[in-house]
Amino acid sequence: MDVITERDRIKMVVKKWSLKYESGAYGQDKIEILKKLKNINLNTVSAKEVESIIGNSTWTDLICDECGEHVTKIVQVGEELNDESATARLCTACLRKAYYLAVNTATAE
Repeated sequence: MDVITERDRIKMVVKKWSLKYESGAYGQDKIEILKKLKNINLNTVSAKEVESIIGNSTWTDLICDECGEHVTKIVQVGEELNDESATARLCTACLRKAYYLAVNTATAE
C-alpha cells in the first residue's frame, strides 16, 4: 500500500521516459521530449507544464479507480502497478467511504 502524489508522478517522469524512449527506437521526437524534460526542475514544475512538453497527461494524471475523479493524491492498494496487476488507486474521499462501509456494515458471523 502506497500514497502517490502528483509531485511523485512528476518527479518520476524523466526516469520513466528515459527507460522507455532513450534508445531512440521510438523516434527522434521522443529524444527531443526527453531533452526538454531533463531541463525542467521536477521539484517545482507543474503537471500542466509537463503535459505540454509530452503532449498528454498520462504521465502525471492520478485518477481514482472508484469515482473516476482527477486528484492530486491517491492510495494505491494491491499489487505493484503494471498492465496485468490487481491494483486499485483510491482518492481520500473514496477511502473514507470504504472505511465507513467496513466499520458500519453488519456482517453475518
